[in-house]
Amino acid sequence: MANSRLYPCTAIIGILFGTTVASAADLPARPYTKAPSLYHAPISWTGCYLGGNIGAGWDRFNAGEVGFAGVPTPFLDYGSNNGSGLRGGGQIGCDYQFASNWVIGIQGKAEFGDINSSNPVAAFPGITAAFKLKNTETLTARLGYAFAPTVLGYVKGDAAWANA
Repeated sequence: MANSRLYPCTAIIGILFGTTVASAADLPARPYTKAPSLYHAPISWTGCYLGGNIGAGWDRFNAGEVGFAGVPTPFLDYGSNNGSGLRGGGQIGCDYQFASNWVIGIQGKAEFGDINSSNPVAAFPGITAAFKLKNTETLTARLGYAFAPTVLGYVKGDAAWANA
């Protein structure tokens, strides 16, 4: 009997205070909400970069003389030689996209590492010609057009220096 009095008491308290006993089955289903889409920034070629590289280099020298100090001389063949060596360096550059699809850029690049070669000079027995390429530097400018967000067609022009 004690249990039968508990139920009416709970119902009366629920009516007085606006509460009732509920279970999860009594709750309405949550509404389905679609996750927000991810923000994708527009693709741009604008930015700067820094890079490094390592590889190998080859050279071929053909040396001869047809004049000395502006005075024509008989042709002297100093011979030819080939050389190779490891090369490494780095580059730094920046690009800027403007007017929707046009891109301009500039890049500096330096390569270091020796390429040595030598050969005996047939015209002067006992003499050896030696050649050494120490480093090269380039300064490049480019103008391009972005045909698609990830496709850039461009033309380049540069100046190069070598220490030989």
